[in-house]
Amino acid sequence: MCGRYAQTFDSDELARVMSTGLTLEIRGPEQPLQASYNVAPQAVAPVYPPGDTLRAMRWGLVPQWDRGTVSRGYSTFNARLESLLKSKLWRGSCQGRRCVVPITGYYEWWKGSGDTRDTQGKGRGKRRAGPPFYVTSRQGTETHPVMYLAGLYEHSDTDDSYTFAIVTGPAPENLGWLHDRMPCVLEPGTDSWDRWMDSAKTQWDNSELNALLKPTYNETVYTCYEVSRDVGKVAINKPYLVDSLDDGEHAVKQELGDTPHVKRETRTPQLKRERHPDILQMLSPKNKKQKK
Repeated sequence: MCGRYAQTFDSDELARVMSTGLTLEIRGPEQPLQASYNVAPQAVAPVYPPGDTLRAMRWGLVPQWDRGTVSRGYSTFNARLESLLKSKLWRGSCQGRRCVVPITGYYEWWKGSGDTRDTQGKGRGKRRAGPPFYVTSRQGTETHPVMYLAGLYEHSDTDDSYTFAIVTGPAPENLGWLHDRMPCVLEPGTDSWDRWMDSAKTQWDNSELNALLKPTYNETVYTCYEVSRDVGKVAINKPYLVDSLDDGEHAVKQELGDTPHVKRETRTPQLKRERHPDILQMLSPKNKKQKK
C-alpha cells in the first residue's frame, strides 16, 4: 500500500522540474502548494492529469456518484490494481480519469513478523507495526528528481473540487520483504506512460492493465532505507523525515526466506537520532522466552 509520501518541491518548482523531464511546458496549479515531507490521506497535493497543468487535489478519491457513502468510512486513498475494473468505486475513473502523482519518495512500514502482542508484549492484539522505510531515487533529486505513481482522479461539479487515489499492486519479489503491496510507478517516455495518460482510451481489460501497471523495483534506480518513526505523526513535516537513520547495514529478517540487507545511510549529524531495538534480537527465540 502507499499511505504516506514526500513531495519535496513546492508546486511551482515541481512544474519546472517536470517541464524539463517531460520536455513539455507544465504549469503549476492555480492554488500554490508548499513542499511536504509527510503527505497523508486527506492532504491536498499536486497531481498531473493529461494536459499541461498540475492540479491541486485532495488525497482520497470521491466518485461522482457518491452521496456521502465514501466519506463515511471507505478507504479510498489506494486503488488496488486487481480491482480497477471490478469495483464500481474505481471503474469510471479508470476508464476516463487517469493521472500520475509526482512524488520524491514514499514511506512504507515494514510488515513485521506477524507477532500480534501489544506494545507491552502482553496478550493478543493487532499486528505490531515495524519501522518505516523510505523508497526513493538512488541518484537523488538532482538527476532523478521525481517518481510518477499511477493514479485515478475525480472532479465534483458541486464545489469544483478534485480528489485522487494512488494505484497499488502486488510488490515484486525483491521488495516483498518490506510489504506485500507497492504503488505502480510509471516512467515518462514509455509506452505504458503514453497509454495510461491517453485520455481518449476508455476501454481496458484486466490483462492489459496488469501488463501496463505491474509493479517493479529496479535496484539500480531506486533505494530503500529505514527512517524515523516520526513520519507516523501527521503533524510532523520536517526535512529530516526523509533521512536514513544510522551507518552500516541493517538485516531485516523475514519469517521465511533469506535475510535481505538494507543500507542505512548516514543521517545528518546535527539531527537527533532515533534508535530502534534490533529486529533480529526481537525475533530471536531467546528473547521471546524472556518476554513471556
